[in-house]
Amino acid sequence: MQDINNENTLPLIEVTLKKIENEMAVVQMNDGQTISLPKHKIPQNIQIGNTFKLKPLDSVSESQEHENLAKNILNQIFLNK
Repeated sequence: MQDINNENTLPLIEVTLKKIENEMAVVQMNDGQTISLPKHKIPQNIQIGNTFKLKPLDSVSESQEHENLAKNILNQIFLNK
């Protein structure tokens, strides 16, 4: 099993990759619920039937991730001319 998240602010959710349709991956949680998410959000080496863990994001975590991404991009632009 592969863990694709390092921070432990929210509990990790174990999911199984059920299928990939176009650019979306469908994963199933242990309780049977399915979630569709962009294919680029899952590890590249995961195959259908493999189990791995996802970290759910609350709106604060998601906003922080967007802010960090923006800072990283700006740093790359201005510091790596």
